[in-house]
Amino acid sequence: MFRRIFSRKTDDPRPGTIYAAIMAASRQPAFYAKLGVDDSLEGRFELLVLHATLVARRLGAGSNEAKAMSQEVFDLMFIDLDQAMRESGVGDLAVPKRIRRMAEAYYGRARAYGSALADDEPAKALVAAVERNIYGSAAGSTEDDDKSNTVMAVAKYIQAVDRALAQADEALLLEGKLTFPSAEDFSQRSRNADVLEATK
Repeated sequence: MFRRIFSRKTDDPRPGTIYAAIMAASRQPAFYAKLGVDDSLEGRFELLVLHATLVARRLGAGSNEAKAMSQEVFDLMFIDLDQAMRESGVGDLAVPKRIRRMAEAYYGRARAYGSALADDEPAKALVAAVERNIYGSAAGSTEDDDKSNTVMAVAKYIQAVDRALAQADEALLLEGKLTFPSAEDFSQRSRNADVLEATK
C-alpha cells in the first residue's frame, strides 16, 4: 500500500507523507488487540476515516495552502482505496459504487466527529459517535462495563488527537510531521471508568 502512495506521479511528496502518517496511526495494534475494534476491512476503514477526518478538520481550519493540502490528501486516500479494491479482485463495475459509499461514509463521519468536538458536551456526543461508527452499536446501547470503558477510551483518544493537531505548527503538518497519541496509553486508561473531559 505505501508503495502505491509514494510511487504516485506528483512533484509534491507531502500529501503522500501525510497520508502515510494517517494510515500508520489508524493501524496501531492497540486499537484491535486492546480497544476492541474489529480487525476487518470495515474496522480498519473506520479508523482510517477517523484519523483522516481529524487531520482534515485541522487543515481546514488553517491557511489556504492547508485547505488545498486537505483536498490533496483526501484525493490520494480515495485513489489508494480504489486501487486496493481493484487489486483485491473487486470488479471494475463495482468499484465506483463502493467508492461512492465510502465517500458518503467519510463525509458522514466528518460531520459527526466535527459536530461532537464542537458540541457544548463533547464527551457525550463523542461517545455516541464512537459507539455508532467504530463499534457499530446504537448510542447508549453499551451495557457491558468493559465495553463502555473502551468506548470512552477511544473518545478520549479522539479528543487528544484533536488537541494535538490544533496545537501543532502548520508548517510541520504540511510537511507530514504529524505526531499522534499512542492508542496503547488509552487502552490502559480504558480499565478505569474516568469521566471524559467536558471541554478541550
